Amino acid sequence: MLSIKNILSLEITSRRSIFGWLNIVFNKYDPDRVKAVGPDRACSEWLLRCGAAVRWTNQTTFLHDYNHLPAEGTKTYVEEIDATNSCIMHRGFPHLSRLYCHFQINHLVG
Repeated sequence: MLSIKNILSLEITSRRSIFGWLNIVFNKYDPDRVKAVGPDRACSEWLLRCGAAVRWTNQTTFLHDYNHLPAEGTKTYVEEIDATNSCIMHRGFPHLSRLYCHFQINHLVG
């Protein structure tokens, strides 16, 4: 049976903002997606979903828009990440562990 004290404690623990919940969802690591599209593509999708920018090898500019990702199956390798004002969090860091080449992270401020 729920007492008033238990109900109040439930209310207090559920005060995470909607943006906090969205950040958790956006940062979720999906091993099935990594298998389907490869680690660099899956990592790029994660970073762009969270508001970061990605530069691939043999490219001079950063990609900021998720909708401008190249078609699936296109071989791209992450070379540089700009995480300025993004919502990346530790839950998504497994995306970084399987990248094809060495990469550089710029503007990662906690």
